[in-house]
Amino acid sequence: MNKLISVIVPLYNEEEVLPESYRRLTSVLSGMEENYELIFVNDGSRDKTFAMASDIQKKDPHVVLVDFSRNFGQQMAVSAGLLAQCLVTKTVTLPFCEDAFATHGTLQAEWKEFTFDCQLDRQVQQLALRDTLRGEPLRSVIDSAVFVDFPRTEPVEQGVRVTVPVNVRVLGLDAEGMMQGLSGAARAETELPAECGAVCRASAALRPEGSASPSGDGAELRAALTLDAGFFAQQTLRTLSAGTIDPPAEPEARRPSLVIRAGLDGGPVWDVAKQYGTSVAAICAANGLSGEEIEAGGMLLIPM
Repeated sequence: MNKLISVIVPLYNEEEVLPESYRRLTSVLSGMEENYELIFVNDGSRDKTFAMASDIQKKDPHVVLVDFSRNFGQQMAVSAGLLAQCLVTKTVTLPFCEDAFATHGTLQAEWKEFTFDCQLDRQVQQLALRDTLRGEPLRSVIDSAVFVDFPRTEPVEQGVRVTVPVNVRVLGLDAEGMMQGLSGAARAETELPAECGAVCRASAALRPEGSASPSGDGAELRAALTLDAGFFAQQTLRTLSAGTIDPPAEPEARRPSLVIRAGLDGGPVWDVAKQYGTSVAAICAANGLSGEEIEAGGMLLIPM
């Protein structure tokens, strides 16, 4: 099975180093036998990073580009890169609130986390099972049954080892023509390549072909299994579930009606609104802002 090497590259104001980083990465990856992809995650850059990454992506089919509406941080950028690898089996719309505050008073928020499994890979293998049930030597086999248990998984250096336990029962006749029953446990094992940290969930089913035959010390079993293994990355989202608003510590009469800020570093209007307990709409209206980003170095009127 061909491997796919995915390199996740978070980007935040990287216009000075992006071309050289891209050149070095592709120089190494293109010299390898495996297929590869570069997943650029633009984490709300304020310079020309996104435009440069977009140009690279248009010219190189190995490049995948993810663009954030604002800066969410490196951890979220890496998580988005993992999601970009996932196999899309269905689309789910999840309304959630990632942040909240109160314009009059202090919000005591209650948060709830949800964890979702995002499928990265699926591998199907055919496993051969051959074992001998020890017991009374059989002259002939009348019937046999194989019961497949739930597969067990454990991480190994290059992926995951999957063990499929089975229980076997054989009914036959011994040398004197007496009916004998044999039972025992067997297992089939294989190792599958997997991404580091991926969660493996596997199932196994018995294939129609198979047989049981007499042997000198019991019965010999031959069977075939189909192993279906899915690999998942777990993504956790946090949303506001409830909250209470405590009244302001000082009387509303002492609250200023307008604050003037100069020399801001830029960034989302939301952060300033949260800091001063006002609304994004009020700041945008007072300053004639069409978007929700503040330009660095300017003056800002903040209605309270």
